[in-house]
This record gives sequence, C-alpha cells and structure tokens, in this order.
Amino acid sequence: MILGRLRGHQDKSSFAGALVKGGLVVVKAGKLVLALASFAAYAFLFTWQFAVIILGMLVIHECGHLRCMKHYGMKTRGIYFIPLVGAAAVAEDNFPSRRAEATIALAGPLTGAVLAAGTGLLYFATRNGAFAAAAAWMALVNLFNLLPVVPLDGGRVVKSITCSIGSRTGLAAVIAGMLLGAVLAFTADLWIFVVVIPLGLVDYLYDRRQAGRRARRQAGKHARVAEAAKPPLSPRASQAAFACYAGLAILLWLFMLAMGHQPGAVAAMHALQG
Repeated sequence: MILGRLRGHQDKSSFAGALVKGGLVVVKAGKLVLALASFAAYAFLFTWQFAVIILGMLVIHECGHLRCMKHYGMKTRGIYFIPLVGAAAVAEDNFPSRRAEATIALAGPLTGAVLAAGTGLLYFATRNGAFAAAAAWMALVNLFNLLPVVPLDGGRVVKSITCSIGSRTGLAAVIAGMLLGAVLAFTADLWIFVVVIPLGLVDYLYDRRQAGRRARRQAGKHARVAEAAKPPLSPRASQAAFACYAGLAILLWLFMLAMGHQPGAVAAMHALQG
C-alpha cells in the first residue's frame, strides 16, 4: 500500500515535471522565433550586420532592466523581442513599489545611453561611419523610450511620480501621454504608437486591478481602492526620479545634436518614422 502511493506520487511528479519542461521548451521556442523574426525584419530594412547591432543594443538595454529587477528581488522571465517594436524585459512579479518601478524603468535607458556614448567615441576615434549610424540609432531609441507614454520607460517613470501624488493625477498623466503618442503618430509619422498606446492602456488597467486587489487584501472587501496599496515615492524621491529622467533625456538629445551631421543620424530618424 505504501509503495503504491509512493509510486503514484512519483508518477504524478514525473508527469507534472514533464509538463513544466514542455512548457519551458515552448516558451524558449517562442522567444527564439520572436528573435529570429526581429532579426529578419531589421535585416530587410537595413543589413544583417546592422540588424545584429540593433538586437545587441536591445539586449543590453533590457539587461539593464533585468539586473535592476533582480536587485529588488523580482523573479524574471527574460527578454522577449517584439518585431519592429523593440524588446521587453518580462518579470513574473509586480513592481514592489513606485520607487522600484521608476528605478527599473530608468535602468534601461541609462544602460543604453552609456552604450551609445561608447559607440560614439569609437566613431570619433576611427571615423568609421558604421559606428556613427549605430551610435545615432542607440541614442534615438533610448530617447524615444523616455517619451512619457506608458508602457515606454519614460511613461513608467512619469506614472510612478504622478501616481505617488494621487490616483487622479496618475490617470491624467497616463491619458496625456496617450494623447501625445496619438499626436506624434499623425504629425511625425511615428506609427509605432498604434501598437504602443493599446499596450499602455492594458498596462495601466492591469496596474489598477492589481492595486485594487492589494487594497482589498489589506483592508477587506469593502476597502476603498487606493494607490497607497503600492508604496508611493516620497516627495524627495519623486524630485530625484524626475531629475534623473529629465537629465538623461537632455543628455541623449544633446548627443543626438552632436551626431546630427554624422552619417547615419538622419537615416535613423527616417527609419523610425517608416
């Protein structure tokens, strides 16, 4: 009788383990397909060499997010490429606080800015036009990510700051960001916002739903849904986050101006618009 139960347990464990392993294989296969699709898309638009540079830049940018997530004790699922849109560092856990969300959001563009600066130095040292094009693209993509539109990194920083002030302020900031994205889509031909805006809406609604669940767990079924369910940024931390956000955006913009007359910078903007 005891042996039979042990064997049955082992069989079930083996079956569950096989399901888990099978699921991991499917997930890894899906990540590989997305990576190959992204490579093919960029290689079609540019060259396979430049596609490698773009994917490498995206990996380093997202690794900045992942490293910061792990610093806050969050479990991660890795990096997922989105063809012609970019990539995303995916976590299993929710952001533990507004401070963590803002810091993690800034980690990616900061890492990307350092990479762009290093690539720019290589161009000025070698005068190789490929480095100029790569540096301009890297700076542009990271600057684009700092636009205050959820779920872009800049949108997450602004959302963290404004939601720490109040839920209505946060909602107003999210709506304003989406309107900005819509204006850019029509006036600057940045049609990538056709994808980004719906993703941002889903992200915000999911965040509000999770906030509501945390509030109900803390105060019972009849508790008011409050943003305080996720620890907000203090006034000083909000000022520091905004200063880092604005400073990084300005530095990237100045870098783009410095690279403006170099080969590749204008082409990078045209590629983004196309």
